Amino acid sequence: MDVGAGRCGGRACYGVSLSRASVWRLLTGRLGWSLQRPGRRAVERGESEIARLIAHEWPRIKRGP
Repeated sequence: MDVGAGRCGGRACYGVSLSRASVWRLLTGRLGWSLQRPGRRAVERGESEIARLIAHEWPRIKRGP
């Protein structure tokens, strides 16, 4: 995996080529980055609207036309 971007990539200018594992160790260990994952539920989630949908709309949808 070449490190760097733009006209002068890592290998072209510096002769550096790192494996994926090395890049991961660099990002997490030395730079303190972490894997980001979304939360379980959206903040904008409308619980009352979901309850209405399940109670009124879902039976109609499940039945079909």
